[in-house]
Amino acid sequence: MKLRSLILGLMLVAGLFTGCNDDMNYVGGTIQPDGDRINVAVDSFMITASTIKIDSIYAKTSTGYLGQFFEPKYGDYKSDYISQFYCQEGFKFAHEPIDGKIDSIKLVLRFSSYIGDSLSPMKAEVFPVIKPLERNYYTNINPEEYCDLKNSLGGESYTIYNVNNSQKLDSVRIFLDKEIGQRIYDETINNPASFANQEAFNRFFPGFYVTNTFGMGAVLEIAASQIKIHYKYEATTTDVNGDDSTYVESSYESFMVTNEVVQMNRMSSYGLDELLQPNDNYTYLKTPAGVYTRIVIPAKKIFEKIGDRIINNVPITIRPLPQNDWEYASKPSDYLLLLPEDSLNTFFQNNKLPDNITSFISSYSYSSTEFVNMYNFSNIARLLKTHKENGSDEDLNLLLIPVKATVTQTSSSSSSITNVQNYQKPSGLTLRKDPEVMSIRVTTSDYEE
Repeated sequence: MKLRSLILGLMLVAGLFTGCNDDMNYVGGTIQPDGDRINVAVDSFMITASTIKIDSIYAKTSTGYLGQFFEPKYGDYKSDYISQFYCQEGFKFAHEPIDGKIDSIKLVLRFSSYIGDSLSPMKAEVFPVIKPLERNYYTNINPEEYCDLKNSLGGESYTIYNVNNSQKLDSVRIFLDKEIGQRIYDETINNPASFANQEAFNRFFPGFYVTNTFGMGAVLEIAASQIKIHYKYEATTTDVNGDDSTYVESSYESFMVTNEVVQMNRMSSYGLDELLQPNDNYTYLKTPAGVYTRIVIPAKKIFEKIGDRIINNVPITIRPLPQNDWEYASKPSDYLLLLPEDSLNTFFQNNKLPDNITSFISSYSYSSTEFVNMYNFSNIARLLKTHKENGSDEDLNLLLIPVKATVTQTSSSSSSITNVQNYQKPSGLTLRKDPEVMSIRVTTSDYEE
């Protein structure tokens, strides 16, 4: 049996290089043992594709997305976030503020990138969280359930590009009601137990909701959200004669959003009606929390056709159209995930990685020529084999999901994917579904005694 399996593998490779003919004859007979012949065949089937709505995605991350963006073809996108802030156990101010008074408090939003028009006027605003946050990392949260939206703590208008000094921003600084910082300092003096651990701090200070209350045209990718409480204190110095003198020094204390605390991103897509209309030519992807493409593999027809033959190779190539010729057109995700529709939630919640059995990943190949824009899944045979082994002859519903993948170099010549998350930047993509693309070829084999 081991010898037969080895020969079968060799014959499969040989068969794949000989081309794809639906009535392929016996191949490789010259190296087979007497009495054994391996029959390799390729059958064509038509898959179907449609666009489906996804109202939320799993987004466990300390990265926040802030803003609103309009894409003429794919509609609106809006994102904001609610977050706790990390507190070191036993936190206290490093120095005593003069007269026990702080000077100011601000929220600093440092962004690593942006999408859209850098000249779009925007306004960010901060509201208090009044209810403990749950560990709900889906993006369809309702801020009204957690926040006091009638109590603005501060806001700041901005454009990413400052015309006056010809510079781009790297952060948005929002000065908040000074009483917030004063309350934090007073609590360290009057009730230090509030800083004994993160849970105690969350009860005292549940967090902030950061949103845009004005403007459309740009989305910031917030890499770090930081509270900074500024104050002055009296410092002492000693001169060369050993005499002490005091002077006023400035300092600040800070609290950051980190992976140790809860951050809930809200992401909403609008204007999806046209994308969801039945379409004979195209399907769509819109991220995040917009639309996915559902692919249906005709498993029942395939299993009826191949019988007990072994499924060896099933490649699927996804061919998107080039992006719109528009100044702020979004880029496709670098990676596309393919997996059964009923595995969508558990895949991301359990932090899984593509296993090339029931989940597959492909990188985006780009060229200005339409026919070489593709995501290529070279072989999903093991998915069909698993589906068949589980005793199911129902058609197989798969989803195409834009994702962000972390690739780690494991040696000088190899690398591996170590993390996969839903793609959270706004993007849109149109996928072809003409017969050329929707036709798949299933390579199977068996022995003839």
